[in-house]
Amino acid sequence: MKESGGVQELEVADESSECCLSDDVALELGKISILVEQSFSDSRDIEFAVKDKQIFLLQARPITSINIESEFELIHEQDAPVLTDDEMLTTANTGEVMPMAMTPLTCDILTNTLSQIRQILLADVAGIRSPSYTITCFGGNFCRHSFLNLLSGFYFLNEWTSPFWTADDTRTVTEISLFGVRLNNANINNLIEARYKNTRAPFWRKLYMQLNLIKDVFIGKSYCEKAFQLCEAVNDNAYSTSSSIERVYEEIERMVIVYFKIWDYHILTSTSSALASYVMTNQLMGGHASVVTSEVMSDVAMLLSTCTDVLSADVPASLAKLALAIIEDGQDEYFQSLTPEAGTEWLKSDKNGRLKNMFTDFMHMHGHRCIREVPKISRNFICNLFVVFNLLSI
Repeated sequence: MKESGGVQELEVADESSECCLSDDVALELGKISILVEQSFSDSRDIEFAVKDKQIFLLQARPITSINIESEFELIHEQDAPVLTDDEMLTTANTGEVMPMAMTPLTCDILTNTLSQIRQILLADVAGIRSPSYTITCFGGNFCRHSFLNLLSGFYFLNEWTSPFWTADDTRTVTEISLFGVRLNNANINNLIEARYKNTRAPFWRKLYMQLNLIKDVFIGKSYCEKAFQLCEAVNDNAYSTSSSIERVYEEIERMVIVYFKIWDYHILTSTSSALASYVMTNQLMGGHASVVTSEVMSDVAMLLSTCTDVLSADVPASLAKLALAIIEDGQDEYFQSLTPEAGTEWLKSDKNGRLKNMFTDFMHMHGHRCIREVPKISRNFICNLFVVFNLLSI
């Protein structure tokens, strides 16, 4: 192109045997192409220019023949492109609530629900409204196990997408929340830069996202309260042992919108908690949370242990109190001699006074929980009282 406009033709040496693009530019162009495909939700024929190793996207047109599937595409229809040569996948967090392979029903409900929640979160928090940001950006399923994608999902906040957030900041929040430690791998920052350096987020979106994150920290408690109210609306009795398979499925289908909102509030609350932990860690480190020591993590754990009304942490504590009350009443040997059926009936008996009240309060507060909470094949404490008996008998 001429400086004044128009096309200028120049004779060049015969270099037909050499590629006109360097390896670095070709790899960068491939990443941009995938971002374009995700932004438009379909493949695009793009035109570009390169100046001083900087790629400028000129045009992106729909490929009209793309829907004509070839034999190769039919064979590889479940394959998906990756934005970098390296992806960081982990079962931290998901492996705790889903330690074994998921059932097809759980895969279906979990994948679709989390995909929709991620789209809503990105729209509300980051101002991004694109159907391409689905569960695949934040994780995925392999061999019926759920994985979280750190690079394409959890490391989304950084100096290229946020006005005040850096890759070190988001790594501290994510890694401490998922692993309890900061990973000592300097190459992760290089991977984040390679993934996001071509992201051109407008300043208003960066500021919008930052303000929403701050807002979530302050109203995290209200998310918990709303989720608790929705949990009260779930009809746990629908999953009784006498229910038919059709009845259970109908109830799951009817309540899926409630589950959706509960998970939505859960993720928002988890985000608020992670950000609050980061602020606390950052303060203890004197504003340098990128280098987190074991002493600081010990202090953070001690501070978190002073939090009250942590329902998930109250399950073992409540069971321990109930077991201690059985011992104090001198009923421990008798209780351990009972069968699970007789033991659960004994706990519900009116003649036990405070033991019955403690057991009733525990089931009201934690009856919806179970050992493997997410898989739909799991039966909660209400549907499987024998599990509670076995835990008390240990």
